[in-house]
Amino acid sequence: MIKWKSKRQEIFCTEFLPSIIMAAICVICYFILNLFPEKFPGRIHFFSTAAMFFIPCLFYLVFRLRFPPILKIIGFVFITCGMLLATGMSLYDYIPNWDTILHVASGLMCFLFAYYFLIASGIIYNIKEGTAIVLSLIINTASSSLWEICEYGVDVLANSNAQHSLEEGVVDTMQDILANTIGGTAVAIIFIIDILVNHKKLVDYFTRHLSVYTRYDYRKPGCSR
Repeated sequence: MIKWKSKRQEIFCTEFLPSIIMAAICVICYFILNLFPEKFPGRIHFFSTAAMFFIPCLFYLVFRLRFPPILKIIGFVFITCGMLLATGMSLYDYIPNWDTILHVASGLMCFLFAYYFLIASGIIYNIKEGTAIVLSLIINTASSSLWEICEYGVDVLANSNAQHSLEEGVVDTMQDILANTIGGTAVAIIFIIDILVNHKKLVDYFTRHLSVYTRYDYRKPGCSR
């Protein structure tokens, strides 16, 4: 475990430095790919991608909310694959099913974020483990639907085509929601099997790492640290 010289150093290194590094990578990639404008027409998205890496910083500055490292890593990897590689580097053109793969992965990510919310709020210690898993799955599916609504709103306001309404219409939206649900369901099933067969080793692992910055001790349900 890293020993920080001061609280300020810890906050900077854990809450701001990773975002700064990832944003810098986005800017560097933009200037490199700007040498090949015809090959990478979506490179301008690197700037919006850089901004997305500062979402954890914004949550800390506004709400003093610190996401655990495991969620930050998952979130940064997802942003890199979804925005930096897929949109900025036009990976969608080379891997047609990449969007579906990302939505399945987003189901996994949203499920863990929902599980983290239950831990951070203390709700998880007042309900059964099976109920927590079902609630996380419901939140995951709801977030997927909300995302599609947001995409639709952006398409209408910006006259864009994120939902591929001209080519596929409602099919793209339903496929995205289904893929997200499949990803979340896969994690839920793994958690249930772990509880029934593996004595909650995997569930305890995620609970321990998701509760890093919360005031609850995962080993003592209902108790503060």
